[in-house]
Amino acid sequence: MSTFEDFGRKLDREIERLRELAEKKIGPATRRKTARSLRRMSEKLAQMAADIEAKVEPKADSR
Repeated sequence: MSTFEDFGRKLDREIERLRELAEKKIGPATRRKTARSLRRMSEKLAQMAADIEAKVEPKADSR
């Protein structure tokens, strides 16, 4: 991928494809498992975002 924006667009398309698949092709028990997995991934992504932000935000002067 040429840019981060391109990556974001591709990710959005894949998320929509996953949503359609979950609604049409998998049963309720698998949907529940999928929902739990997605929540865990979401938590990990939130932590990753926080870590990235912590690295780019200016540090307070420690004097």
